[in-house]
Amino acid sequence: MSAPRVEVAATGEGRAPAIAVLPAADLGPRDLLAAIAAEELGGVVITGAFDPGELAALVAHLEAHPGPAGPLRSAHFPGITWGQLLVLSPPDRVGYHERAADLRALLATAPLDIEQRFLAGLARAAGGRRVAVPTDAAGRPYAGLTVRALPPGVEIAVHSETGTWPSMADLVEGLLVDGHQLSTYAPLVVPPDGGVLQVFHRPPPGRQPPVDRLPHDAAIDALTSFGLTRVRPRPGDLLIFDGSRYNHRVLASAAGTRWTAGGFVGRGPEGWLLWS
Repeated sequence: MSAPRVEVAATGEGRAPAIAVLPAADLGPRDLLAAIAAEELGGVVITGAFDPGELAALVAHLEAHPGPAGPLRSAHFPGITWGQLLVLSPPDRVGYHERAADLRALLATAPLDIEQRFLAGLARAAGGRRVAVPTDAAGRPYAGLTVRALPPGVEIAVHSETGTWPSMADLVEGLLVDGHQLSTYAPLVVPPDGGVLQVFHRPPPGRQPPVDRLPHDAAIDALTSFGLTRVRPRPGDLLIFDGSRYNHRVLASAAGTRWTAGGFVGRGPEGWLLWS
């Protein structure tokens, strides 16, 4: 039997994220993005958002066409990316918009243009409201999403999205109505034994552990004491969750590479914005 998509693995005094599991066919006029931003939901796993076979074909296409879009490596990200991550770009975003254009061109030749399908999936999750990729003051589009490959034995350490990176200043200060970010991704290929997203429950006010100053294991133990939810979206699913309010990490797999495509969502003046 497959493990559940959402599972409360530990309880404590923290606030657990209410993560719903909804079929794409059942989405209606409710803006689920707004519900997550307003803390009515902690997140949502939308099933049937993509065709798993098309996602696997997309991964094969990326691997068969190396070039300026990727594979890219960074000293600050443990995996490999297609497209340059905004949070790891220099303050003036040198190379970022060029890599975004390179990735967009590569995706346009793939069996599945995941960026366009992602935007459509998010628009459905937003109850039909507009979701778009922002542009900077010079008219250069941001990356709507990036593709990330996490090799065996490598995890993504505990973190939350704050929007305080210098490379994000123009986006946060000039385009977002508020600085709050939602995290979103679609699994493309998932190893059978890993790639699990751990979402730590929110401690009561004033009791947040100093995660940045604690050793890795001590930080995990301190956060887990307040509660922990495991999220296992599958290929074909679309996950959106409150990555700003909830610390989270991705577990390593023993064998097999974890492939995802995703980015971040924030409220713009005329709808929702997607970037990575």
